[in-house]
Amino acid sequence: MLDPAHIWLAIETEEDKKRAEEIKQKTLDVLPYKTIEKEYNMLKQYLVLHELQIGRIEGKNYDIIAGELEIDGLVFKVNGFIPTVTLGADHFKRLLEYLTKDIHPKRFVKVKIMYCCKDQPVWVEVRGRYGETAIGVIAPKRKD
Repeated sequence: MLDPAHIWLAIETEEDKKRAEEIKQKTLDVLPYKTIEKEYNMLKQYLVLHELQIGRIEGKNYDIIAGELEIDGLVFKVNGFIPTVTLGADHFKRLLEYLTKDIHPKRFVKVKIMYCCKDQPVWVEVRGRYGETAIGVIAPKRKD
């Protein structure tokens, strides 16, 4: 399913698979994508994020998933964090909700994020506790 704003695509139907394969051939198959995989006890932590960012901490040799946390209009960031990709949390939350609609319970969910650079689509794979899997693609947030 392609969302109305054309920001993300959840791969479900044959048409979605064709569209995803076209995107994959231009991105995942030819660009140096990195993978982050993390297991979450609960996915609710994404509900408070203003932006979801993927990148690294200055001086460290590993990538992390972080974000801007917004509380009462104030925005907080991780110190020394250098973002590679920024996703609008509102769109990412909708994609995650859609990808996890058939995953029950929503506990102990593994999220695998494949990303490359700021202008390229981000691939998201979600696996439930009992092996349920859903895949989607989301466009990065533009800073225009």
